[in-house]
Amino acid sequence: MYLNRLWHFALSTAWLNLAVCLFLQTATAQTLELELQSQPLAKLVTQAKQQGDATRGAIVFFQQSMLCTKCHVVNGQPANGLGPDLAATEQPLEDAGIVEALLYPSKSIRKGFETASIVTADAVVHTGLLVARNEKQTSLRDANGQLVIVPDAEIERFSLQPQSIMPAGQVNQLTSAQQFYDLVRYLFEIRDGGVLRAAELQPSAALLTLKLPEY
Repeated sequence: MYLNRLWHFALSTAWLNLAVCLFLQTATAQTLELELQSQPLAKLVTQAKQQGDATRGAIVFFQQSMLCTKCHVVNGQPANGLGPDLAATEQPLEDAGIVEALLYPSKSIRKGFETASIVTADAVVHTGLLVARNEKQTSLRDANGQLVIVPDAEIERFSLQPQSIMPAGQVNQLTSAQQFYDLVRYLFEIRDGGVLRAAELQPSAALLTLKLPEY
């Protein structure tokens, strides 16, 4: 009986330790965005320039969990239309603008990348980036990059949404502020160096399967 009690105690302790670890990991992920948002943009820019590593930032950018490449390209190739080519944009963001776009994606939406919603007469809802609208039809690009064309006669309600297609809280996918600085430094360098710099920083497939070690 004593051994049984000891076994149950050890098992319950193990589950408690696991629960505490999971709670701490979740709390860290949920508060990283708040931690970064509590600091001035200028300070985050300085930190990224002084501490950020563009090579590591490239690996962060191309991680599937970050979903950056779902909307953006950095090599001048045709994109799916959901986001601009970050290495070849005609109107590049300033340093603070890049940091702000990561932390507050819906604060300032670039023209041409507004999210629109259409409700048809038969109550079907279409949401995506507004591509074109005229008296005959409205064209959207959905989350999969597919073009959706809705004739004007079928539109019951049309509206532009205040939310960016880039989800809020995306930086909570990162494990630390250092990874944020690395990512920002990478975005700075491909903005300034264009597709050639992006090609230099392009990580190999093998690197994308590795977990980045902490500094």
